[in-house]
Amino acid sequence: MPFVLGLLRIFVRLASLLVPGEMRTAWIEEWNGELWHEAAQKGTIATVLGLLIQGMTGVVSDARAVRRSHKSHASARLGRFSFPTERILTTTRELRHAVRGLRRSHGFTLVALVTLGLGIGANTAIFSVVNAVLLQPLPYPAADRLVALGHRAPGLGSVDRWGISQANYFYYRSEIESFADLGVFSEWELAFAGPGEPERLTVVAATSTLFTTLGARAAVGTWFTSVHDALDGPAVAVLSHEVWTQQFGSDPGVIGSTIRLNGSPREVLGVAAPGLHLPDRKVDVWIPLRLDPTATPNNSHYLGSIARLEEAVTLGEARLELGRHVERFPETLPTAYDESFMRNARFVADIVSLQDDVVGDVSSALWIILGSVSLVLLIACANVANLLLVRVESRRREIALREALGATRGDLARFLLAESLVLALAGGALGVLLAGGGVRGLMATVPESLPRLDTVTIDGTTLMFALAVSLITGMVFGVLPLFRHGSGAAFESLKSGARGTVPVSGRHGVRNLLVVGQVTMAFMLLVAAGIMWRSFHGLREVDPGFEPAGALVFDIALPGFQYQDHAAVYGFYRELITRLEQLPGVEHAGGVTVMPLEEGARCF
Repeated sequence: MPFVLGLLRIFVRLASLLVPGEMRTAWIEEWNGELWHEAAQKGTIATVLGLLIQGMTGVVSDARAVRRSHKSHASARLGRFSFPTERILTTTRELRHAVRGLRRSHGFTLVALVTLGLGIGANTAIFSVVNAVLLQPLPYPAADRLVALGHRAPGLGSVDRWGISQANYFYYRSEIESFADLGVFSEWELAFAGPGEPERLTVVAATSTLFTTLGARAAVGTWFTSVHDALDGPAVAVLSHEVWTQQFGSDPGVIGSTIRLNGSPREVLGVAAPGLHLPDRKVDVWIPLRLDPTATPNNSHYLGSIARLEEAVTLGEARLELGRHVERFPETLPTAYDESFMRNARFVADIVSLQDDVVGDVSSALWIILGSVSLVLLIACANVANLLLVRVESRRREIALREALGATRGDLARFLLAESLVLALAGGALGVLLAGGGVRGLMATVPESLPRLDTVTIDGTTLMFALAVSLITGMVFGVLPLFRHGSGAAFESLKSGARGTVPVSGRHGVRNLLVVGQVTMAFMLLVAAGIMWRSFHGLREVDPGFEPAGALVFDIALPGFQYQDHAAVYGFYRELITRLEQLPGVEHAGGVTVMPLEEGARCF
């Protein structure tokens, strides 16, 4: 019922555009009060649908009446329409009659349901992705005040976006007044040894300020503090909730136990709250990031950074303040940023909302896809509207008889909308079922680079979207037969008797318009699909500069306590490559820090 009431209130807002401006506010308030009073008395689904149909027709009728007599006060016109129980019961009977009629027309009902189910299901599946990736806020307190901080150096050409350096971190924390807090981090893939089988896990080294910036909390134990940030601080770790569950069976006694990361022992300090990760990647284990505030500033921008803005500060104000400080780097951090570097690299600060930083260029692609499947739904609506027009043609004498017995245009609207809404809601239910399978298929095929994939699901918001789409769809294709049925059709149909033909001028105009609309939208989709395929094929044909066929890759993480200097690391890889080249079937072997074309295959 709250959703139906909300939909009616939106409809009131739209209908209020027909009301003169000086009367609009009072008219909306009185209608909302009337709707609330009536909604509180409704119970069954059929009665609720009756309220929906009756409310929409009544709102439009009253708005037109007020417009015709705009010199009178809106509240005086409101009394001209109410929600009498008899009319609601009449609408409920129309819904039952529609259900019985659809059950008798098996072929029509099946085709209409499948058509609507596919259209609504495709929209629901794509919307679930759009909702999770673009619309839902990040899972942190006051996430709208979180920003991603970095730098750009367009003069160097090869780097899109830099992180921040160790010196930047300490400088920004002490000098930038726009930031309430600021934390930095660095990501690693390390060998984890716990009670279960050893495995490679994503380990993030972070300052304790990152957790206060994000508003993070621990499910068990505690987070790091400034004590753990010190260079001589204790070796500790915080487990993700997933690792704690899978490796330790959710045992609270894990606090104080010892794990090994790349062979180095660490004491478990706490367990993160469920779902707590970095915004664009999962984190299995958190460890302290040890930074030296006394180190000579250098130009190594290897740290990711997240800041929280002060309550009264906007993103634009923070950007201006940050820009002023970066311009002074040759004075404040001369060993890292001299005048020549700042001029040639065109080095500037880069600050964006954390949500935009996570989503990146994915936003445009997802909206385009949602727009495309919306066209598919419109095509489905046009198909079903055509079917309904044909169905109305076969029931012209029934409609004419209703009109001849005194049925008004509103009565005919309820009669036609009842059947279309029942079809739309049933098609929406089928669409939700199809969307569930569609989401699983999407998750299996989309690239892992798509952010926030783990949050994609058919949740309450998605279900509300499916219901809204179903209702709007039902009204869109359900009202077309009403426009097709002229006011003089009653007498013509009754005079025609059993012959069933009426020489009505422009009889097929609406159906022809629907066909033209379908062809136009289908052609637009075909052209767009062709352009996308051509772009995709062109990307596949780009020469990456190496031959990927037959190449195998794997990662290795060396334990730090065994390989403590560059000579030991170099010796290991040299021996490894020698042994790999001696294997049968291996022509060449080599090693690289970052694979070509990967994110980070660039110098900082």
